[in-house]
Amino acid sequence: MGRPQKSYLGKPSVFRDRERVWWNGKWHDLGVAGGNEARAEYGRLAALWAIDPTAAALSPDDYLVSELCADYLASPDSPQEGLQRDRAALAVEQLLELHAATAVADFGPKDLRAWQTWLCGLPGLRKPGVKRFSVSTVNYHVDTVRRIWRWGVQAERTTPERWHALKAVPRPKVGEARAPRTVDPADPEHVKAVLPFLRPQPRAMVVLQLASGARPGEVCAMTPAQVHRGGVINVPGAGRHNLDKLGVWAYVPKKHKLTWKNKPRVLLFAGEAQAVLAPFLERDPDAPCFSPKEATDGLRAEQQAARLARGGGSGGNRKVPKVAAPRRSPKDRYTDNSYRAAITRACEKAGVPAWFPYQLRHLAAAEIQEVFGLDAVQALLGHHTKSMAEHYAGAAVKTAAEVAKARGGSAGVPEDLAPDLANAR
Repeated sequence: MGRPQKSYLGKPSVFRDRERVWWNGKWHDLGVAGGNEARAEYGRLAALWAIDPTAAALSPDDYLVSELCADYLASPDSPQEGLQRDRAALAVEQLLELHAATAVADFGPKDLRAWQTWLCGLPGLRKPGVKRFSVSTVNYHVDTVRRIWRWGVQAERTTPERWHALKAVPRPKVGEARAPRTVDPADPEHVKAVLPFLRPQPRAMVVLQLASGARPGEVCAMTPAQVHRGGVINVPGAGRHNLDKLGVWAYVPKKHKLTWKNKPRVLLFAGEAQAVLAPFLERDPDAPCFSPKEATDGLRAEQQAARLARGGGSGGNRKVPKVAAPRRSPKDRYTDNSYRAAITRACEKAGVPAWFPYQLRHLAAAEIQEVFGLDAVQALLGHHTKSMAEHYAGAAVKTAAEVAKARGGSAGVPEDLAPDLANAR
């Protein structure tokens, strides 16, 4: 195991009456020992180290693309968590497939254009006949490379001319990469058919998504501490609001898709949606409201109760297989993938075409726009466009509250789904 990197710039040492400090494989001369010049130079280097510990005098011929990417990902200017971090890491991984040993000074527009073309033609991992990346993903990867070179300019790792040259590479032509997938609203009839086959936890999640237009990840991450059932709330960027006057509950996620842009996100629940959510709030404030472990435990308890009702023992008369198939233990909270998997299994049991959670958000948007208009869609679903200036955020919450209450009688579910809501609790 290697020695951990220092969390501070090393102390200066004295050599031949002059102070010096070792940093990134090189001695840096500070000046005459004990003099003001040495103290000032050490302070300058310490300040530089604080913002970029990997900074040093670099040879343009020896500095590689792999080193630039590693320095960028290690810097505080790169995405630090969540999906943005994973996407940046994937872009770097794909770039290093071809250019890990390429010198930064040699990487130019032709290289970027060739790499972009290579990305567009990569076959799918599971479906070789389908292109791996959509045009939007390719554009994101190329933009990530440009951001790395822009960071390299301000960190003095490359020249401004190199960064500006990379900006000259055009977007892929139509048909060069896979077209982005379009997401259609879920069929209300298929949603209705699936509800009886879902456990109470994912069933309630479906209902709340339809009621609020929430993203799947937002419902999965919900905790009681983030749900305000009354009083006055003050959401930065969205203003102060009296929930009792508005007649709604507010869910304010700590993290969401636009957290990195400092955009507010407030999801509102009224009427039947509150009744569906209430039982899942009776737990530790920081525990997830919806847990796969609870769903599994509930299912096993029901199965055991059914066996006992038939007169069987708690263990039943089942034959234990010689080699039990390994199974992963259920987690404490749903993820986007496990939530989608639960719906997919229910679709198979119900005998309807599979749909996925994000289609519920599109279904809610389509219904809201049809009845209340586009402004209501932007307010309730948390869209941020040029037409919604920051100082209108408070009004957007009030608009969303009116929509939530108007749809609250059926929790935002189509009328023919409303009778099934009683089973969600």
